[in-house]
Amino acid sequence: MFHSDQPDRYPLNTNTALIVNVPLGYAFYALPLAFPKKRWLGIATVLFGFGQAVGHGLIFNRLSKDRYSPGFLASLLLHVPIGIQYLRALRDEGPIESADLRKAGPYTIAFAAGSIAAPNVLLRDKNSPYRFTPKQVGRHTSGN
Repeated sequence: MFHSDQPDRYPLNTNTALIVNVPLGYAFYALPLAFPKKRWLGIATVLFGFGQAVGHGLIFNRLSKDRYSPGFLASLLLHVPIGIQYLRALRDEGPIESADLRKAGPYTIAFAAGSIAAPNVLLRDKNSPYRFTPKQVGRHTSGN
């Protein structure tokens, strides 16, 4: 996707993948559980999940010239139906307030920028020892 000469470690590497997905991602998804009355926190995770489906289903695979982008099936079969059901459950409790949407949208964007884009930009390293395996990189091993 990034047309890198070192796709096994640059610009993405296993260290940034770990940081993005474990402490930062878990915190994003745990906050609505810790604060269930803050509906906008849950709505933000739903918006992010829908964005994952679009990103992995339409954008990332086209940029990398692949038919499939890892993460698409998880986002399509898990994030989307769970998100739809979550929104239905919220609506059953009462109307979804526009104030919740006004908070959830910017929070989702801030999470994506600060917790996904920023670590990948700040921690990119052409000499990183944290490499993806040839199987994980697939046909992109040679930097094509």
